[in-house]
Amino acid sequence: MRPEFAPLSLAKTVWKRKILILLIWVAASGATYAVVRRLPATYRAEALIIVEGQRIPERYVSATVNDDLNLRLSTISQQILSYTRLAGVIEKFELYREDRPLRTEEEIVNKMREDISIGLEQGWSPARPGAFRVAYVAKDPVVTAQVANQLANFFIDENLRTREVQAVGTSEFLETQLAEAEKTLEQQEATLSQYKTKFMGELPEQQGTLLATASRLQSQIREIQEATNRGQQSKLMLQNSLESAKVAYGALLAAGEQGTLRPAVLVPGVVREPSSIDAANAKLEQLRLRYSDDHPDVTKARSELVRLLELAKQQEAAAERLKDVKGSNAVIPAATVPQEVQGTRESRLAESRIRSAQQIHDLEQQISLIDEQLNKLERDRQQTLASMTSVQSAIDRLPMREQELTGITRDYQISRTYYQSLLDKKLAADLAANMEKYQKAERFIIQDMARVPVKPLRPNRRMLFAAGWGLGLVLGLVVAFGWEFKKNVVLGEWELPPDLVVLGRVPVIRPGKPGKLSIPGTAPARA
Repeated sequence: MRPEFAPLSLAKTVWKRKILILLIWVAASGATYAVVRRLPATYRAEALIIVEGQRIPERYVSATVNDDLNLRLSTISQQILSYTRLAGVIEKFELYREDRPLRTEEEIVNKMREDISIGLEQGWSPARPGAFRVAYVAKDPVVTAQVANQLANFFIDENLRTREVQAVGTSEFLETQLAEAEKTLEQQEATLSQYKTKFMGELPEQQGTLLATASRLQSQIREIQEATNRGQQSKLMLQNSLESAKVAYGALLAAGEQGTLRPAVLVPGVVREPSSIDAANAKLEQLRLRYSDDHPDVTKARSELVRLLELAKQQEAAAERLKDVKGSNAVIPAATVPQEVQGTRESRLAESRIRSAQQIHDLEQQISLIDEQLNKLERDRQQTLASMTSVQSAIDRLPMREQELTGITRDYQISRTYYQSLLDKKLAADLAANMEKYQKAERFIIQDMARVPVKPLRPNRRMLFAAGWGLGLVLGLVVAFGWEFKKNVVLGEWELPPDLVVLGRVPVIRPGKPGKLSIPGTAPARA
């Protein structure tokens, strides 16, 4: 018969085997206590590092290091957790001394990597961490805090070094590109300068000057032509006057040889000078070549010419009157002229010849001067025509020069724009590098240094003690119930079937002292 464990049977079993359960419970708890007390304590220390943003407004200085912070943290972590860096930390703080005889150096470094943890904390942007924690786990609490702080300093130093290297590298790269761009720009400037020097006077920007020069040269040609025409007219008039003067001079010579005078010459009170009008006219033309019509000398010469013309009219009128009296071809013999008149006539005749010879000389000089002026005007006209031809050729070549210069200028402007862009970027990169050097850019700051931990991370002794206490109790109960279950006895009448008739009850009889019987519920017999 296998009894069924009812609740009352369970309680009966616990009470019946209480000593066994208690012993097992105490033994298990003691063993747990001894084992837990011997477990080595492991401590965890962590340092909080915040990511401080750039302290100079970006509208003044823009940072050249704008890579993703998560990626940069991952890169820095790989550098810090490298074999060389961790091996140095292990040697510095003499870590894992008990593991060195049992493990290789690579295994020890890998174990330290497992003991280091880096946790990110989100900042104002979900994609950008605002801080992160560097933690280290070890058995010595003081060494644990020191190693955690050392790792935090590694992060700060490595971040500064990485940013400065990137900023300086950017500046150096831009400096190299700027030097190449400067060489290209200098070549373009030299090409442009050589072209402008070679084709000076034919450049598109000189079109206005060329057109103005062409207009001025055309005006000069017209002025030279007008001056030439006036000079030729004056020369023609002077030549006519010279011919008239020569004829008059010949007549005076002939009159002196024949001893007779024409009546026109001996008009009382008037001596006709045939060449005075022509000389005055030639003088007026000479002055007109040099001065305007309003000039005082021109006005004076014009008045003198008018006076001589009036005088000539008066002489002609007197000659007409004398002709009417004695005849136009009459000649007055010298013998019929009184002696004093004849003396006066000879002296006047000599004076007239002298004046006529002087007049001829003056006219020849004036004609020679006009010839020189005409020759000079012709030379000026030829030079002006040559200049005009040159200017017109330059104007005709302007479209071709403009097309050529456009290509050269376009390359120069592209090089100049590229150079200026690189120069601006180089200056900005230098400012960013200086900002990184003086730690004014984004940086890592230790907000909380790792403190020496007081409570170990593991083991959790209270929890282990509680677990051992519970397991000891459970073990005692299991042993007790197993024992009773194995004996297969009835613990009480409640385990009997309900239809079973009880005929009587037999108390528990325990053996006592020899000769005595101990019955529960009865007092022992006395001697």
